[in-house]
Amino acid sequence: RELDRIASETASVGRRVDAAILNCEPDYSTLAVFRGGGPTFFRCKIYREVEDQVPSGRLRVLKRELSTSLSYYSEKLEGQLPLPALSCNSDPQAVGIEQVLADVGLSPAAEIDISRLVGMPAGAGDALEARLAPALGITAGRMR
Repeated sequence: RELDRIASETASVGRRVDAAILNCEPDYSTLAVFRGGGPTFFRCKIYREVEDQVPSGRLRVLKRELSTSLSYYSEKLEGQLPLPALSCNSDPQAVGIEQVLADVGLSPAAEIDISRLVGMPAGAGDALEARLAPALGITAGRMR
């Protein structure tokens, strides 16, 4: 629903109906771009390098990966930047991600709050939310 809302707002100002979801986890990050409600681009980056394991290195790698992905999106898929995005950041190494998103052309529309979608036990924390995120995404897709 949130992607539909973002796409509708984007369409109302005369732009193509594209929106993205960015998920940052301690071991990987994923970027999915949707056009007209359907998937048009997906990228997953697994962190393995030593550079990936420190906060400044993690942000540098994330910025490089997002820049490359969004370059492909804009050049090959004729996408337009800035691209509105929902984000879920459960990665303690990705502190300061907001500036990275702005630098690469993602316009954060909202932070995904999983606790709004399902009843979470008190004090469950980000780790449980991160583990639930993929299953909730699959469930949401099947409910359409």
